[in-house]
Amino acid sequence: MQSTLIPPVPIAYWKNYWEKGRDRNSLINTKKQAPAQLVFTEKLIPLQLGNSFHIIMDYQQNRFLEVAGNTEQVIGLSHTELLEGGISLLFNAIDPAEQPKVAAASFYFQEFIHQQVSNIRTNLKTNLNIKLHHKAGHQVTLLEQVLVLDLNEQGEVAYTFKHFTDISHLPSAENMVLSFMNISGGHNHAQLFHTVSFAQTQASEQKLILSKAELAVLKWIAQGLASKQIAEKLHISVHTVNNHRKNMIKKTGAKNIAEVLNLALLNELI
Repeated sequence: MQSTLIPPVPIAYWKNYWEKGRDRNSLINTKKQAPAQLVFTEKLIPLQLGNSFHIIMDYQQNRFLEVAGNTEQVIGLSHTELLEGGISLLFNAIDPAEQPKVAAASFYFQEFIHQQVSNIRTNLKTNLNIKLHHKAGHQVTLLEQVLVLDLNEQGEVAYTFKHFTDISHLPSAENMVLSFMNISGGHNHAQLFHTVSFAQTQASEQKLILSKAELAVLKWIAQGLASKQIAEKLHISVHTVNNHRKNMIKKTGAKNIAEVLNLALLNELI
């Protein structure tokens, strides 16, 4: 089991990413409809003690496909409000002090899943405790569990099942940790696969020195594009794109491209 430390992500960048959406025209050969297994979502995550609700999210269109459960009791928002307001509405309810970390977790989740071998990608479940403000004004702590339902043709996250449980009655951890659980053997035999902790500040003392070619690749990575799509955009080979990825990781001392992206954002390089 490995552990990673990543910096928070500037909120302005996160909101721009989700509200404007990725370059959807470049998401070639992606599935246009929700996968058939969505009908079995009630069986994917065991019931939790406490009030809960779930959301099925389409990462290709940046929208919620389904909202069900006790949303009004847990966070004070109706199913309709969440379906219409989408990811921005839910994110805005998160405690402002935790928003940069949740944003970093969102980016890291997508990149980390994409890096895994195919038989692991849909067998990972994440756990993350999040503090939100209920519509009535008081703060609640939710356990967010996310399961990948399907991938697009590039092996990127396409649909997820997000299950939120109110755990406000339980002692809260001082530091936020994102954990990846391997559930290939079933939920009763889940194993800790990877953990991510978050730096306490957005300030970065590390000065990044990246070439123009590397930054060009990184900018498209920030838009959610895979290597093949970036190669087409920049009129270079996939091999060259992957070499730039490896060189950026080596230069920065990062463990993966998600860390490189976060460092570049904090240094305002992209």
